[in-house]
Amino acid sequence: MKRLVQVLALNVSLVLGVYAVAGPSHYPESFQRMGIVDDIRQGAIVINDQFYYISNALKVHTAKKADKNRKVLRKGQTIGYSFQASGTGRRGNVTEIWILSSDMVKEYRK
Repeated sequence: MKRLVQVLALNVSLVLGVYAVAGPSHYPESFQRMGIVDDIRQGAIVINDQFYYISNALKVHTAKKADKNRKVLRKGQTIGYSFQASGTGRRGNVTEIWILSSDMVKEYRK
């Protein structure tokens, strides 16, 4: 039954011209940015060679669960992320991260 609902939803999306991402329901349709985690440090993260501070209220999402602990982050992971720019000239704070599987990366890059 669940599969039937997914197929029907996809067909409706195609007919209406709406693009639906095949990600978990708690993932957004798009991200502020996407990248690969190069390094994780205490209070900071490097994504695509860009240094960001990590917000104290960081939310990390996996395909199975929303709002996991940041300890699930690993070097080499592809992620979608949101950040707040800093008005002081310093790099912004990453506020939310979604860990992406290789299948999700393909869908989001279409």
